[in-house]
Amino acid sequence: MKKFIAILIFALLLAIAAAKHFYNKSASFEAVYEAEKEAHEALIEKRNEENENAKRLSELKKESYTNKKADYRHWADLPVPDDFKLLMRKAGK
Repeated sequence: MKKFIAILIFALLLAIAAAKHFYNKSASFEAVYEAEKEAHEALIEKRNEENENAKRLSELKKESYTNKKADYRHWADLPVPDDFKLLMRKAGK
């Protein structure tokens, strides 16, 4: 009977040690998981910010192109300067 109780106590201590081991392992896994989750969220936020910046840049380029087209139209309506006419006459001779 004493041998049976000793084996039972030994099994109980072994079970407690195993539970402690797996609890510590899961706690460390949880810490690593949280760190990776935060890094992943930061990466997603950075990508979203880069996408917003790219959209703004695209809009600025479109506005710039539109303004350039307007500037070209504006210059087309202006009279040709006399210096340019003189230069073209010299180049033609």
